[in-house]
Amino acid sequence: MTRFRTLLPIVAALLGGLMLTNAPATAQTVDFAVCANATPESVSDDCMSLMLAFPDPTVSPVALDQYTISNYSFYKVKAAGSAVHDAPGGNVLRTWPQGFHFVRALALSEGWIQIDDGGWMLESDLQYSPASGLTGVRLLDGLNNPFAWALDLMCTSPARNKIARRGGCSSASTA
Repeated sequence: MTRFRTLLPIVAALLGGLMLTNAPATAQTVDFAVCANATPESVSDDCMSLMLAFPDPTVSPVALDQYTISNYSFYKVKAAGSAVHDAPGGNVLRTWPQGFHFVRALALSEGWIQIDDGGWMLESDLQYSPASGLTGVRLLDGLNNPFAWALDLMCTSPARNKIARRGGCSSASTA
């Protein structure tokens, strides 16, 4: 135990040093207060200048790991009350409550699917759902400045008082 207490600060210092040496030298912190409470109808000149100065976060894409994704089979539970059994055709262990539930398939056996907790469900109570190919990004300048991505169709415009509506985007303005 004493050896562990001695090694822990050394490991922490080494890891901290690695993180500091890998930090980008160009990272900067920006004060976004000029955009506080801004709406599409009330964007100040200072806020507009700030948004135009930082159109995108500095990121690099993370490659799709198709090998890992192909090792998983996901299924959506179709309805509340779908039963989980202890074996194909066996005793009911529980039922699914109302909600949006997914399970991972471990095995198939004549109309039955073994799910990730070891229980079995009727294949007819499940709907196959392919694993997402959505990949991530590596943040190259850390989290010094707030940003967010919206996973929806959006249109951007550097002009004030222009609110883009769904279906009203040109292909050049779709984010």
